[in-house]
Amino acid sequence: EEWFEVVSDPQVTTYLPWEPATSIDAVKAYLSEQLGRRKRGESLAFAIVHNETERVIGSTDLMDLKVRKGYTEIGYLLG
Repeated sequence: EEWFEVVSDPQVTTYLPWEPATSIDAVKAYLSEQLGRRKRGESLAFAIVHNETERVIGSTDLMDLKVRKGYTEIGYLLG
């Protein structure tokens, strides 16, 4: 639910290639997709957690992992 609060905010997703989440089911599907990418070695996503509240406030993602070519893309979002 915390992640839904973050990714359903239009201000958070303004510069992202996807629209704000409209349901918790959509967020669950996204998280499942992220786990699949991690298992395939395509990306590594991490939650950003507020130290005081211990609530999820964003994420960072190492995408397009190309170990042999020596580069990756870094993305983040904060709510």
